[in-house]
This record gives sequence, C-alpha cells and structure tokens, in this order.
Amino acid sequence: FLWLVRKSDLSTSSPLPKKLFSDRQFVLASTMSFFSALAFFSHWLAPLLLMTEVWGYSLIQAGLLLTLMPATFAISATYFGKLSDLYVAKFIMVPGIALYCTCFLVLCLLIRDESSLFLLVPTLLVSGIGMATIWPTLTSLGSSRVSDGDLGIANAVIHIMQKIGGGLGVAVVLAIISSGDENSIYASHRNAMF
Repeated sequence: FLWLVRKSDLSTSSPLPKKLFSDRQFVLASTMSFFSALAFFSHWLAPLLLMTEVWGYSLIQAGLLLTLMPATFAISATYFGKLSDLYVAKFIMVPGIALYCTCFLVLCLLIRDESSLFLLVPTLLVSGIGMATIWPTLTSLGSSRVSDGDLGIANAVIHIMQKIGGGLGVAVVLAIISSGDENSIYASHRNAMF
C-alpha cells in the first residue's frame, strides 16, 4: 500500500490523489479501518470455527448464530452514524471500541470447551453494537474534509483498507488454529479469539 501511494506520487495520471494522504484525519481513519476490520473479521471467524470444530454445531447452526453480530451492526449503525454527525467522533468511537474489546475479552476469559450460548449470544449482540459505533464513524471521519471530487476515491481507500485488514484477520485466525497442538483443539481455538 505504501509502495502504491509512493508510486502514485510519481505518476501524473495516478488514481490516488496525494492530497488525501496529507490529511491526517483521512490517514487516521484509513489506518483505524484496517485494524477494526482485522478485529471484526477475525472475531467473526474464530467463534464460527469454535462452534463447528469444538462445540459440534453444524455450519448452518453456527452461521445463523453468527448473523447476530452483523444484524445488530446493521440495525444500530444508522443511529450511531447520526450520533457521530452530532458529536465529536471520538465520543462515539472510543466507548464503542471499549465495549467491543470488553465483550471479546470476557468471552475469551470465560469460554469453555462445552457449548455456552449464554455467553456467546450476548457477546455477538453487544460487539455488533460496538462495531456499529466504529465503521460508519470511520467512513464519515475519513471523508469529512475531502473535496467532492475526491469523495469516491477517499471512500474506496477506506474500504480497501477494511478489506485488507479483514483478509489479514482471517489469515491470522487460521494460522493460530492450525499451529496449535492437535491434542488441545479447544486451546488453539480459544487463543485465536484473543
């Protein structure tokens, strides 16, 4: 990505306007989009694999349970997007990040090798709300000082950073699980959630 930005600086027909990367707020929003996607997608895959490989759920059962997180995200994102327009973005995102991290920390500390929907379902619901405070706000924050002509490319860069972070998050979860001890499948799945 840095190579692409540098290469764009040297090209007169670059699709990436350099002025985007001189805006600290845009760079911060893009960077945070990368890390939030890394967390979100890894925390979506890790419970899926735990439910199917350790708890014995079918892929359909686990997939349906996991729709709680993006469903909660979709329902509450508009509300938090409006709040971030009214207030300073950090007052929306910081509590959301704390809420999201707390949910998965509690899950990781209390999860066992037997099915525990009592613990998993609230984590998925509340972490979906936490992510709803982050993603719309990051997109809004990253494009708020961008000119109308660069709005499309600014949003594209933010979303590309999310996709790269999401791909890396999935790869990290799979690497942690596959490098674990075969005698303790549960331990490697639990480690992947951390």
